[in-house]
Order: sequence, then C-alpha cells, then structure tokens
Amino acid sequence: LTGVYAGMYYDIEGYWTTNNFARYDSVSRTIYNVRAQWRNLWHMGVTLLTNDSLHGYADAIGNFNFTKADKWAALTNDPRTATVDDADVMHFASAGPFDLPPGASHTVAFAMVVADSLDFMREAADRARQKYNCVIRGQMAAQVDLGGDRYFCNGDSALTLQAGSGFASYEWSDGSTGANLNVTEDGTYWVKVTDANGCIVGATVEVSGI
Repeated sequence: LTGVYAGMYYDIEGYWTTNNFARYDSVSRTIYNVRAQWRNLWHMGVTLLTNDSLHGYADAIGNFNFTKADKWAALTNDPRTATVDDADVMHFASAGPFDLPPGASHTVAFAMVVADSLDFMREAADRARQKYNCVIRGQMAAQVDLGGDRYFCNGDSALTLQAGSGFASYEWSDGSTGANLNVTEDGTYWVKVTDANGCIVGATVEVSGI
C-alpha cells in the first residue's frame, strides 16, 4: 500500500451545537473547537501523538456530503485550513501519507484533549504525548535508583546520593539540579529525573543516623 492515511471524524461542541469555532493549533498539533461566546473556555480537540504529518479539515455540518471523494479530500487536507467560524462544526484529523510494504504495519495515535484555555490545551496535549511515549511505547530510559534506606555509623557526618548519569535534567527535594546530592541531615530525600524523551521518573530514600 502506498499513500496511506489514518484518521477520524469527530463532532464536539461546547454547551450548544451552534456558535462554535474550529481552529488548528500548530504548537500542539491539535485540531480543536472553541465556543464563540467564551473564547477562554472549553478548548476541545484531537491532537496527534505520533511523529507523523498531521492533516485536518473542518466544516459546518450540512456542508459536507461524506462521499468517498469528500472524505479523501478531508483526510489529505492541509490542517491550516481547518477553520470555521460560528457554526455547528465537524472535524477530521488524520496522519500520513505513509507506505506499507507487504507484512508491515504503522502505528498512529491520537488523543482527545479538553482544557479551559489555549495554553492549558497545549499543556494537556504535551502531557498526552509524554504519556504515550513514556508509558505506552515504553521509551523511558533506565530507572533512577537511590538504593535502599541509608544509615550512618562510625561517626560519618555526610553522604552523597547519586541519581546516575545520562539524564537530561535532575530535580532534588532541596531544589538542586545536579546528578548528586550531598546529605548532612536525617530526613526523606527524593529526586526526579527527565530523560532525552521527556519522560520523568523519580525515587525516594530515607537517611538516618547522621
């Protein structure tokens, strides 16, 4: 198969079916709907999670005939034109084109996002993409390990907690951002690390006997 597209049709409204605006957001790769009277509320749409080219279409219901030609045109449409004002809106979102040799497969994933502003919708889309990459696709790097609870003896006054190397960023319970943390007091300490895929994982350790 060549020139394959995978997508969906959806019809979502905020409160009423009329007076909706269809828009495309290139930042989050989302084709969404927002209520005309309350532009700061209920941004609802579909975002593409996989690294494919997004295509999209929007129109007022009643203007679309759902013929094969119409559906193909919608699936292959430039998403920047997925714009409708003040109507009962319907949408298409799709990914492609891609080629499938015999026996091959290609995964396409979308998520529905809902938020009360454009900025929050972008955050929701980013979290959905991170969840997909880190959990569903299993792209999380090696887990961070601080070891078991730590105890001091022989008059030791400090120890160093090591989160390991190779992560993109670190955040410790005291706000520091290095790979290691020097500990001089009893307490519970945690670290959150972010890998190159944007996946976040953490670990906690109890230190006593200092």
